[in-house]
Amino acid sequence: MSNEELNECLKCFYTSATKKDRTYYRNTSMKSIRAAIDRFLRLPPHNKPFSIISDALFTGANKVLDAFVKDLRRTGKVAGIVHKKAVSKDQIQRLFESSELGPANSQNPAQLQRTAWFYLTLFFRRRGRENQRQLTPRMLSLRKTAQGVEYFELNRRQAGSLPSTKNH
Repeated sequence: MSNEELNECLKCFYTSATKKDRTYYRNTSMKSIRAAIDRFLRLPPHNKPFSIISDALFTGANKVLDAFVKDLRRTGKVAGIVHKKAVSKDQIQRLFESSELGPANSQNPAQLQRTAWFYLTLFFRRRGRENQRQLTPRMLSLRKTAQGVEYFELNRRQAGSLPSTKNH
């Protein structure tokens, strides 16, 4: 199949993809599906040298996708963003009691990683994995309270330390 034919197929797919109950996918789900197709094509055994997300060859299909999900939102066929409830203190306590989260001196690497991820997400609002991967030590500043207790805060002068308001 040529790139032009793939572009046309993607246009048709994006406008006809539905869930089992025949309702349409939300914008984020459609973008995730597109990313999965892109990975499938670029990884072995296919090893395609193009990206259906970023290459100009597929601008047509991407414009159709963007316009279609915008129209679905505008006409009320899909809901907008649905925010989750905040995690309660009881839920956090249960995470510690079940050993999913643990103390800073934990000898369990997986537990320590989950706990660090949880605190980064909770206190620094670093939600996406990509945002957490981009966090560097220079983006944090070590501070002290009046009582001498040390803590970290985001270094507002360091570029990239504050999460973007667009996606995360």
